[in-house]
Amino acid sequence: MKIFFSTQIEDGYIRLSESESKHCFKVLRLKSGNNVFVTDGRGHLYTCKIEDEHLPLHIIDTYQAPAARPYYLHLAVAPVKNQDRIEWMVEKAVETGVDEISFVQTSRTEKGKLNMSRLENKAISAMKQSLHYTLPIIHPMMSLDKFLQNTPSGLCLIAHCMQGEKTHISYLPDTDRYTILIGPEGDFSTEEVEKCISSGFLPLSLGTSRLRTETAALATCMGLYLTKPL
Repeated sequence: MKIFFSTQIEDGYIRLSESESKHCFKVLRLKSGNNVFVTDGRGHLYTCKIEDEHLPLHIIDTYQAPAARPYYLHLAVAPVKNQDRIEWMVEKAVETGVDEISFVQTSRTEKGKLNMSRLENKAISAMKQSLHYTLPIIHPMMSLDKFLQNTPSGLCLIAHCMQGEKTHISYLPDTDRYTILIGPEGDFSTEEVEKCISSGFLPLSLGTSRLRTETAALATCMGLYLTKPL
């Protein structure tokens, strides 16, 4: 099942972007009369008919996908220096289940800028690959202080490597929204952990192994996916 992505929807027709159109007609060689599937990234899957490759696709049926998970996951990550590892993290998080991703600048964050266009394209590709029909929100880099000032909602947790009492991800209470902070290479500073805890974040354990940042982010998504099924 090949799915295309577009938000250009009007009066019963969908127009594909240049890249999606090229893949549809030049790579897959679909022709007039063929049906194709398109998602708008907002939970809808459209069955469309190709009338002409130079014209928008005609919508012939609309499917509203049910909720993928019984919770909303907002993942906040201090990005690593290597862009490829960030892209891998976004791709796998989207495939396993995430609703919102924020990138936070901490005292030990080495990455100064993010290629947001590439990250969004990775998210779209992962959404289509995994047959999900809702595209996660991805925020550009912001300081940790700014992130905390935006009053994250739901059950807020911070995964860090310091000693102390923590709740393992397998034993989190059920709720409809989780906001989880993942630190940078080298972990959060003591001051940052204290600031987050004073802002309402609870310490979270992802197990006894010391994980890379992108692995910890994936472990978070998978931990909730496996323990909070529909």
